[in-house]
Formats: sequence, C-alpha cells, structure tokens
Amino acid sequence: MESLEHTDPDKLQRLLDAVLMIGSDLSLPSLLRQVLESAKTLTGAKYAALGVLDRTQHHLEQFITLGLDKDQERAIGDLPSGRGVLGLLITDKKPIRLHDITTHDSSAGFPESHPPMHSFIGVPIICDKRAFGNIYLTDKQDNSDFTSEDEALVIAVAKAAGIAIENSLLVSESNEFALSKERERIARDLHDEVIQRLFAVGLSLQGIIRMVDDDRIKTRLYESVDQLDNTIKQIRTTIFALDTPKSASASAGVRHRFVSLVDEYQNTAQADISLGLSGAIDTVLDDKSAESALAFLREALSNAVRHSKASRIEVEIALVDNHLLSLCVKDDGVGLPKKTSTGNGITNMKSRAKELGGTITFKQPDKGGLLVRFEFPLKL
Repeated sequence: MESLEHTDPDKLQRLLDAVLMIGSDLSLPSLLRQVLESAKTLTGAKYAALGVLDRTQHHLEQFITLGLDKDQERAIGDLPSGRGVLGLLITDKKPIRLHDITTHDSSAGFPESHPPMHSFIGVPIICDKRAFGNIYLTDKQDNSDFTSEDEALVIAVAKAAGIAIENSLLVSESNEFALSKERERIARDLHDEVIQRLFAVGLSLQGIIRMVDDDRIKTRLYESVDQLDNTIKQIRTTIFALDTPKSASASAGVRHRFVSLVDEYQNTAQADISLGLSGAIDTVLDDKSAESALAFLREALSNAVRHSKASRIEVEIALVDNHLLSLCVKDDGVGLPKKTSTGNGITNMKSRAKELGGTITFKQPDKGGLLVRFEFPLKL
C-alpha cells in the first residue's frame, strides 16, 4: 500500500467513503455493483467489470459491467468466460497493470462490435483465502495510463470487498440454515398432522361405502376417496419440495429435478398437474438414467399440456424392485390423435425407450384421456 502514502487527501477520503459503503450493504448483488462503481470512480476508468469465478475457480460464471450501454452489450453477445489476459489473472491471482491490453502476449482479442480498449488494470478479490473473482478496469477518462496509485486504490477496494463478501455469504448461510429448519418443521407438521387426518377420513369413507345401497352415492364416495388419495400424494410431493431447498443444484437429487420440472409446466399449464414419487430414486438412478427419464417426462408433459386439452395431468414415478424405473403420465384429455401421423413427440419417446432397452405403452382409459407408461431397466 506504499503507493497510497502520498495520495491526495481528497482521493483518500473518497476511498474511505467507498470502503464504508461497501461494508454497509450485505445484499451480495448490490455489494458487487457497489464494489465495481467504487473502483471505476476512484480510478476514473471509462469501463469496469467484475467477474465472479465458478466453483472450479477456472472460469467466470458471472460478469457485471459498467460503461457499456445496452445496445453495445447486445452487439457484443456472449460475456467472456475467462480467456486471454482475463484468464491470466484467474491463473496467477496477482494484480496486472498494462499500457495496452491488446499487445500483451496472452491477449485473446475482442469480439466484433466490442468498443476498443487499451490501458488496463486487473485485481483479484480474495474471500476467505480463496479467489472469489476479479475487478477489471480499462481506459481512463483522460486517456492517460493507469498509475501505481490507481492500482493501489483498486487493491484497497478489492480487500474491502473480500471482507464484505465473506460477511455477506456468512449471513446468507445463516439465513438459509434458519429457513431450512423452518421448512423441516412445516414438512414434519404436514406429515404428522395433515396426512394422518386425511388418511383417517379416507378409511372412514371406505367404511361408510359398505353400508350404502344407492349406487350413485357409492360412486360419489369412491370418487371422494380417490380425490383424498391424490391429495395425500400431492402433499407428500410438497413435503419433499420443502425438504429440498429451491437453491439446490441438480446434484441435490433426481427427485428435486422431477419436482422442478413439474413445477415448470404447472406455472404455464391450464391443467392441474400432480406428481407422485416412490422408491429410492436418488440412490439408484445414475446421471445417464436420470437425464433419460427427465427428457421423457419433459416430452410427455409437453405433449399433454399442448395437445390433450386436459384439465388434469397425473405423473407417477416409481422404482420397481430397485432395478426398473416406471414413469407414467396420465391425462383426462382427448386421447391419441386420430391422424395416422403421431408427430415427433411420440416418435422421440419411442426412440428413447428403444435406446435404453425399455418399453413404452400408450393406453386410452375407459373414461377417456391418455396414459403413457415408460419403463426401462437400471444398470446397478
């Protein structure tokens, strides 16, 4: 920090203000933008960017920019992933200051429509002894080169940012833990109270059915029992969703991915979609089998939502004897198309079943609609 010893007091005050502002907001998106704005203002840079590293710490997964307008961002296209000089900064984790980034040996050049950039400063942000990301600045407003003082100012901002980001992540983890505990409590209450009561009501109705002679009343009671069973299945699916945080990635489990996929279609479908899951799906399904099952479910749901005109779609996914996956999609719509051509959707599902050594069947229940069942063996 020697380069700050003779820094203009005015600029030091602005640095102090920036550091205090960075530490005042624990919302990570706001914090990152404030860090970037502080570095840009203190150095007088025309363009600024902050790249956040992915879990491998080899590539950028997020790239925040200042100085580019929306038309320029659109024209540039995909944001950088961390090649060239940006990649060098990721590898070495040391500050870089250049007169002209385009002449550096590691330069990868700029995309077409990218504004010209020359002078450059890059500084890593270290959080809890690990690289979190990097600050990039190019071209001063007065067209001069960045100085050692500018570099020292950015390093100071990056150090303050590292501490603030660490605090923000700790607060987020604490909140997530508290939220997880609350979700567990709600899930437990749903299981212990609501499901048991519904189950008791169902048993009571089945007992009443035996004492009723009127066939119409019997039919209505049977329908009520079926509705209770479906409600219990939906609550069990909700319990699982509560036990699996929404922020969890695909690695959190195949069950979570099935739930997310059904939720995705439920958000846009006019039909009510229910999901039932049974068996140790997370334990037995490998990545390839999971991807195949998800692809089939997406195809089947897409067909049902777009073409069936159904008011209700039921999805049942079960592990049979720990070696066979059964995936069933049933709707109360118009059934199979009467035309000879069954369309690409059904053709795709048949091809997928054949590739996996499985079977697919299409059945039209007596009450109407369509039932599609996809079964394939699992490699254990």
